[in-house]
Amino acid sequence: MTSAAAVLVALVAFASAGDEGKARAAEHLAAGNAAFEGGRVAEALRAYEEAYALFPSPKIQMNIGEAHHALGDPVAAASAFERVVVGLPEDSPVHRAASERLAELRAEKVGRLTVTSAPVARATLDGAAIGETPIRERWIVVGRHELELSADAHLSVQRAVTVAPGETTTIDVSLPSVATPDTSSNKVWWWVGAGAVVVAAAVVVGVVATSGDDFLPAGELGRTSLDDWSRP
Repeated sequence: MTSAAAVLVALVAFASAGDEGKARAAEHLAAGNAAFEGGRVAEALRAYEEAYALFPSPKIQMNIGEAHHALGDPVAAASAFERVVVGLPEDSPVHRAASERLAELRAEKVGRLTVTSAPVARATLDGAAIGETPIRERWIVVGRHELELSADAHLSVQRAVTVAPGETTTIDVSLPSVATPDTSSNKVWWWVGAGAVVVAAAVVVGVVATSGDDFLPAGELGRTSLDDWSRP
C-alpha cells in the first residue's frame, strides 16, 4: 500500500459518517489529504491532528504516521503506526499497512529505550526532557544518545546510551544521595576557639593588673614609661 493510499483509507472510512463530530473530522481529513498530495505535509499533519481531536479513531493515526514519516520524524511516525496496530483488528487493511510501515522503521530507523531508577528521577535525552522514570519501551532514533537522570537530594547521573534498530535498550540506575554535611566538628572547633580567646583575654588582664596603675610593665621590658616605647 503506497503512502497516498494509506492516507486515503481514513477519509473513505469517515466520509459517510452521520454525526457532527465525524462529519467535521472527515472534512479535516479531506483537507489534509489534499495538502499531503500537494506536498504541504506540515499543513496536512495539522489537519489530521484536528480530525483526530474531533474523532479519535486509530485509522486517523495512519494518516498522522504517514505525515510524520514524510517529515522525517521516525519516532513520531512509529508511535502513530503502533497506535493503529494496537487499536485495529489484524484483519483490517489499515492494521496491515501500519504493521508494514512500523516494520520498515524498526529495521533501520528506530529502537526502544526503557529506563528505571531508584529513586524516581527526571530524565532528559540529548538535553530534552522525556518524563520521569520508569520510562517503558519508548521509541528512540537509532544511534548514540546522552541520558541524564536527576532527583531532589541526589546527585545527577549521566549515561551514554546506544540504541540499535528494532532492539530495546534497558538502563537501570541508582542515584547516589547527597550526603548531609556533618557540622558537629565545626561546632567543636568553634568552642575551642572561643575558649582560646577567653584564655588570651585573661592573660592580658593579668598583665595589666600586675603592672601598676601607670601600666609600667616589669621584667624584660624594663621600667620605662609608655612614652619611651618604640618599635625596633
